Amino acid sequence: MELTNIIASFYPEMKKRIILCAHWDTQPFADKDPNPENRSQPILGANDGASGVALLLEIASLLPAKRPKWGVDIVFFDAEDYGTEERLDMYCLGSQFFSRNLGLIDTQKKLWI
Repeated sequence: MELTNIIASFYPEMKKRIILCAHWDTQPFADKDPNPENRSQPILGANDGASGVALLLEIASLLPAKRPKWGVDIVFFDAEDYGTEERLDMYCLGSQFFSRNLGLIDTQKKLWI
């Protein structure tokens, strides 16, 4: 499975930074749906991750005009909702990868998983 975290860095020259994150993936199966026939169907991202993505995209559009005191990194994680109750280790794959590789991130080149 190929996954992609999307990273945008504003003012990468600033040493003090904040990070804002959301997940952009769609849950591949509705394993908790009351109707068993729907449990193999995806939960569309518009009903799940889209609100966080929309908020962060709006913040990103405002950052150039506001010039904050700190650098800002916005990260959209992939594969956050891939797990199930039987496979908890499959949740948060994008953020796990990001946190394990935080020191390797080059804000000029972007890090893709």
